[in-house]
Amino acid sequence: MRLHRLEIEGFGPFLKRQTIDFDAFADDGVFLIGGRTGAGKS
Repeated sequence: MRLHRLEIEGFGPFLKRQTIDFDAFADDGVFLIGGRTGAGKS
């Protein structure tokens, strides 16, 4: 599965809509979604 875009709104600190365009990072080949344990990455 390949994610192309993630939109978050009204979740945790993201009251307004936030969009992450993963295709913008595709040319780099690898990207990381990181955070502390229990921070909600999955």
